[in-house]
Amino acid sequence: MGKNTKPYKISIVVPCWGRPARTRRIINNILAQKCDYHTWEAFVIGDGCPQFQNMIEGGEVEYFQKQASKRGNKFHMFNMDKNYGGCGYHIVNYAVEKANSKYFIFAGNDDIITPQHFTHYLSEIEETDLDLVYYQTFVCPENKIRDPKLVYGSIGHSELIIKTDIVKKTTHTSGYGHDFDFIQQVLKLSDKSKKADSQNQTYVVTHIPTIGSCDNID
Repeated sequence: MGKNTKPYKISIVVPCWGRPARTRRIINNILAQKCDYHTWEAFVIGDGCPQFQNMIEGGEVEYFQKQASKRGNKFHMFNMDKNYGGCGYHIVNYAVEKANSKYFIFAGNDDIITPQHFTHYLSEIEETDLDLVYYQTFVCPENKIRDPKLVYGSIGHSELIIKTDIVKKTTHTSGYGHDFDFIQQVLKLSDKSKKADSQNQTYVVTHIPTIGSCDNID
């Protein structure tokens, strides 16, 4: 596939640090999206991550990129020159700057998205004048639904889909609470937001630091 000048429907950013098996899992989750009627681009970028560099040098990254391009999609995959930390804020800012899409979403490299995730998050923002929609997510290993609210500590990146034009007017920071700081920036730019009517959860948060895990993948 040559250079794409037409915007993708949706961009997703996944900063990567450690946990290479889980990184491979989220990459395959993206490739498995049931979204034949639209295209996507994914910024899956290592934060100066040695394990991600091994994936590049071992040819895995090239393989994933070829699989995406077969359906007109694109993986942006490389390793940052150093570890910037701050929950991948530097990678998020890079992806926001480079995004060529109508909508923007986020994922952690240790989380899970179902094959319906893109279409689910698009379902209540497309064909509307909304700039932000936020959905329920499922938190594992607590095995509970997180019902988001627009208050500190009750919502994060994983629940959001936002128009890319709005995201491009924001800047991510590296401090604690950076996700809610970002949400506040969005809300200052637009009052066109809503909580999704859907009760489904297509995003599974697996990195909560409690005893136990959703699976055996590190």
